[in-house]
Formats: sequence, C-alpha cells, structure tokens
Amino acid sequence: MAVQRSSAWGEWARASPHLMLLALILVGVLVYHAGLGQLITRVTKVGIGPFSVEAVEQKLSSLRLDPEAPTTKRLTSDQVAHLTKRFNEAAGGNPKVNILWVDDNPLNNREVVDLLETMGFHIYVSRSYADGIARFEERPFSVVISDYSEDKDPAQIAAMSSGKSYPGVGPLIAEYVGKRCGPRTIIFTSGWSDSVSTPPYVFRETNNFYDLLDAAADLIGKPIAPECR
Repeated sequence: MAVQRSSAWGEWARASPHLMLLALILVGVLVYHAGLGQLITRVTKVGIGPFSVEAVEQKLSSLRLDPEAPTTKRLTSDQVAHLTKRFNEAAGGNPKVNILWVDDNPLNNREVVDLLETMGFHIYVSRSYADGIARFEERPFSVVISDYSEDKDPAQIAAMSSGKSYPGVGPLIAEYVGKRCGPRTIIFTSGWSDSVSTPPYVFRETNNFYDLLDAAADLIGKPIAPECR
C-alpha cells in the first residue's frame, strides 16, 4: 500500500505541477511562521537583566580594550561586580532602555557600544548633532552619550563662530536635551580633564570607561520625565 500511495502522489505531482508548487509554498509558509512565532515568543520574554557577573566579565574579556588608556582601561573584578549590581538595580527588568550615542566616528567606541548592546540596551548611533537631535525627537532616551568635540560638525562650527562658551557637539547636545528633560548627557572623551569646568546640562564628563558605565547606570535608574516621552 505504501508503494501505491507513493505512486499516486507522483502521478498527481506530474499531472498538477502548479498545485504541487502551491502546496510546497504553503508548507514553507507554515514552517516559517511556526519558527517565527517561537522566535517572537522568546524575544518578548527577554527583558533587561538580570545580568550575572560571569556574563559581564566574559563580554569584557572579549573586548579589545587598551589596559593603559583611561577611556578603555580594563575593569577590576570588584568594578565588574559593582556595575553588574548597579545595572540590575537600575534596569529592573525594563525591556526598553534606549541609549543615544552621538559620535562622528562611532568605530572608536565600537567595543563599548557592543557591551551595552550585549546587555540588552537599545543603542542608537548618530554621527552628527543634527542627526542626534532628530533621533532624540523620535523617542525618549534614558542616556545620551557624546564626544566633546567634532571639528567638522556644522552645528559646532556655527557655535564657535557665534562665540558660544561651550561650542562642542557634546555640550550642545547636553544643552538641547537638558532644557527638555534635565541632565541626561554623558560626555565621554579622551581629552577630559578635571581641571576644566563641566559644561551646563551635562550629567557627567569623563575619560574613564568605568565612570561612563557607572553614570549610565545612574541615568537608567532615573525615570524619564513625562514631557520627554
């Protein structure tokens, strides 16, 4: 009987090639949607955290961090444990933590962006002041990170020409965001010095990888004002 059924199927397929094609397409669609449904189920169940010290350490160990440069200096075990605790407390299982990173050369900080993405945060990268502002207007951001100076940025050039006290892209972004949502901008730049005053509306200015992540945890744990939503 099995041979007869196989033969009958073959005869039907040869006699109705279009129906055969349609049947294969329908099977493919059903299989695809079954797999997609499982994927969606997994994704919707995934939130931010809880992070484990081991997972964060594993990710950090894979990053190409310069152990001597303050901007990417490797973290100690105590610092990793502290940051893991901070991010777990700050995120609180919230699946939608948006971070805006404004950098004209984002490859410079690819490793740090990768780390934040691995931890489940949504990172939006902009390469100019104008694009950063456009993204900020699209959605609320818990954290805004920017370099201080981007010499070719039109907004910075215009601010310098006008004699603005803090004409860098970082301060300009911080001012725009701060006037609407309070200080939520971290300036992360290798040229930072504690002997120079911090621009207005900046939450923290640093050249230290650990300080950057610590400040980000502070802001993630700080509710976004209703006017910023």
